[in-house]
Amino acid sequence: MSLATLRTKVEQLIDKIEDFPVLTEDTEVNYTRPSWWLPYPETAKNKGLNEIFLLIEVDADTAEYDGTDLSNTAVLPNGRKQFWKRIEGTQIEDEMPELLEVYANCTDEWCFSHTSLAVTTALTNAKSFYPKLQIISGTPMKITSSANTLPVSGNLRLINCEVNIRSSTQLNGIFAFSGLTKAPVIKSDVALPYIFNTCTALTDGGVFGGSTFTSGNYAYQYCFSMEKIHIALPCSISTTTFNKCTSLRYITVDKGFSSSLYLHHSTRFSSETLHAIIENYADCTGLGVVFQVGDTNLEKIDEAHKAMLTEKGIEYK
Repeated sequence: MSLATLRTKVEQLIDKIEDFPVLTEDTEVNYTRPSWWLPYPETAKNKGLNEIFLLIEVDADTAEYDGTDLSNTAVLPNGRKQFWKRIEGTQIEDEMPELLEVYANCTDEWCFSHTSLAVTTALTNAKSFYPKLQIISGTPMKITSSANTLPVSGNLRLINCEVNIRSSTQLNGIFAFSGLTKAPVIKSDVALPYIFNTCTALTDGGVFGGSTFTSGNYAYQYCFSMEKIHIALPCSISTTTFNKCTSLRYITVDKGFSSSLYLHHSTRFSSETLHAIIENYADCTGLGVVFQVGDTNLEKIDEAHKAMLTEKGIEYK
């Protein structure tokens, strides 16, 4: 290689580096895509079109996949081939063990469709339909039954699209035992018990209540890594909602909050966090509201805020 050619390549690399985003303390660093070398596909601009792109990974010697010619597809640094498969419609059907990422560009809501499977407290008879799936993004997806859910997807890290629950009855364990690190934006009119049960990588619980899901027993059970969550109205929190969430430390609530809170599973709350919750509570006289934080956290609450709880008709313990 000549010196001039080498200099040109170095200059090109410098240009690429300068285009990288600058990280600061305020930058939110998201999970890295499973294929940073393969850009997102070009999407259709036509309104009324439903298309979903699936990032598939196969062995290097695969020449054809479900009608897609891969004979000229490059073998990537990980020793395998990756490619985008485009499907028209609003459903990803059946099991797909080779699926790494989903990017939806749909006018209508789209969904997964597989064998119905309900997962709650245990992995009995559970299976992963998409064991390598890591990221879902794009237009809103819907869940109407357990046949649309994503339990036991241990490699699923992020859902960067709105999730709409279109069911008239409660659904159990929608994302239970998955690898999610952050709860997606969820809109639901029904209770979602066990929704994030045993999501041990989850650090951000997102929003509980409000337009998400108003009630959910064991919703975050065994989310050992979860540190923060916002609780909105309306909601119904039980003594089991945050069962075993021992890392929980940052909780905020809507101003005018008027529901019971059971935070005794963690001892990591600061006085500032507990005081802010108390200050946002509405007058709950006669509503039977309980603020249970446990002895360790109770010692962090000053007398003025304990008096505030009493004045607002809230039992604390």
